[in-house]
Amino acid sequence: MSEPVLIGLLPQQFADAFPFHVGFDRSLTIRQAGRSLARVLPAAAIGDPLLDHLRVEYPPGMQTFDDMVAGADYLFILATLDGSVRLRGQIIAADGGDDLPAQAH
Repeated sequence: MSEPVLIGLLPQQFADAFPFHVGFDRSLTIRQAGRSLARVLPAAAIGDPLLDHLRVEYPPGMQTFDDMVAGADYLFILATLDGSVRLRGQIIAADGGDDLPAQAH
């Protein structure tokens, strides 16, 4: 196999590929959410604080942007505050490091 080619996705392509993703910025403000996530978490809106809707169950102690960047190699489990929905996935630091899309399934 030859060397991988760098590909990028436009925001809509990313949303189509990862319907359960949530993207947030350094202040943990929701900036983007996949359409399936919006269906299971209808109270969450773009501009809302992430931690008003989801908590980090695993890894423990991840409450800030810098914590999440440092733990980006770990499996993350995000849960709704009432525990009715749990999302498992990965935190991915975007170029520049000021936004984090969390891809969950």
